[in-house]
Amino acid sequence: MKPLALSRSSFTRLGLPLAAVLALSACSDSEEDSNSDTGSDVTADAGADTTADAGGDTTPDASVDTTPDAEVGDDATAEVGGDADVTPGVGTIPEVAAAAGGFESLLAAATRAGLADDLSGEGPFTVFAPTDAAFAALLGDTPLADVPVDTLTDVLLYHVVAGEFYAADVLADADGMLETLLGDSLTFRVDGDDVYVNDAKIVQTDIEASNGVIHVIDAVLMPGPGTIPEVAAEAGAFNSLLAAVTRAGLADDLSSEGPFTVFAPTDDAFAALLGDTPLDDVPLDALTDILLYHVVSGELYAADVLADEDGMLETLLGDSLTFRVEGDDVFVNDAKIVQTDIAASNGVIHVIDAVLTPPELGTIPEVATDAGVFSTLLSALTAAELADDLMGEGPFTVFAPTDDAFAALGEGTLESLTTEQLTDILLYHVAAGNFPASAVTDGLELTMLNGDTATLNVVDGVVTIAGATVTMPDVAASNGVIHVIDAVILPPSE
Repeated sequence: MKPLALSRSSFTRLGLPLAAVLALSACSDSEEDSNSDTGSDVTADAGADTTADAGGDTTPDASVDTTPDAEVGDDATAEVGGDADVTPGVGTIPEVAAAAGGFESLLAAATRAGLADDLSGEGPFTVFAPTDAAFAALLGDTPLADVPVDTLTDVLLYHVVAGEFYAADVLADADGMLETLLGDSLTFRVDGDDVYVNDAKIVQTDIEASNGVIHVIDAVLMPGPGTIPEVAAEAGAFNSLLAAVTRAGLADDLSSEGPFTVFAPTDDAFAALLGDTPLDDVPLDALTDILLYHVVSGELYAADVLADEDGMLETLLGDSLTFRVEGDDVFVNDAKIVQTDIAASNGVIHVIDAVLTPPELGTIPEVATDAGVFSTLLSALTAAELADDLMGEGPFTVFAPTDDAFAALGEGTLESLTTEQLTDILLYHVAAGNFPASAVTDGLELTMLNGDTATLNVVDGVVTIAGATVTMPDVAASNGVIHVIDAVILPPSE
């Protein structure tokens, strides 16, 4: 029995390139010549010109099988993957598939997922139908009944497109993609004489049903993964992480476009950290910092991480993670990476066996020392015997001039000041309390520790204080915050 023939004329009417026509025709070629029901040969558009690419051969191609597609009610039949002969168009999609005899797994799956009635509805639908052999290759020894219904439903909906798309319509789509009923898209490509949807080969096309059309494929299509939170939820081992993400208000962020790389501690890892302490008792700010310390911007698979020359990656918290290899194991900080490269639609997850805790922040003088650009300020604080005070509990907000800012005062300026004058100037750079950039508004007045008032201004997003520009805000310390400024500010004259 000859497979369903593809009509060349139906492709050329839509202006498809001949290469695409030949590729799809190859899906159902027959060694015997195609004849009409009356036994006469059907030729392509007799007498009409067939135009090739500009400058190419314009001779009509007589070698392409041009048997017309069978109309509904014709006697033409199609072999669809089983021994049964199927007359296109006589039944709904499930009825046509059932008559074919090669889609028992597909029909059983549709019934189990509760989709059989839907696919018998008015439609129209386009179904990319995996054969029984395709299901067997995917499932192996796993019974279809053991596949979770939610998963099965998603897989099936990923094979169905709303609307009636024949082979010519599919290839005519400009971007080579069609959105499925699941919401994800299928991608089509031509490879030599073959046409593929995703990685499945289309082995037969344009099988008509009363409510749509079926294209037969040789593999089951698998939908793409969900977002990072969705993939983590499906895994079932990250309940504490997801609860923490929700409490910190980061779930929507981690569901956004990204991409992100997440080092995901398991529930056991959180249990080892928290002990008997409920997650709700962890201060929200601390919890947020911990979570951000597990997330890196960008999609970095294991090979990318290990290829980094300095073995470090900056997290969304701003602090860096350090990677090392010990034998067959890879560690991030002191946590072992136990599983890598779990793909999500907006990034990748690596599973770790311990919760990463950000490095403890130093006091304001310690943070300033680590920064390396405040040597003059630190020396002045020591000379004025203020360094110990700024290591106290606080909190303090320090507007910190850089070494260049002090140098701009001129050589010998600091040395000419009395201890009382130097102390007054330094205290004019410090306010009691924690004032991050988010708390600064235009015209905000702060009482500095020397007793004078300093006014902050915001113009086009640029913050100034007493004429000095804030060049880097919100440098965190354990006892306050530092805002870097580009000039030394002087107390107002008495």
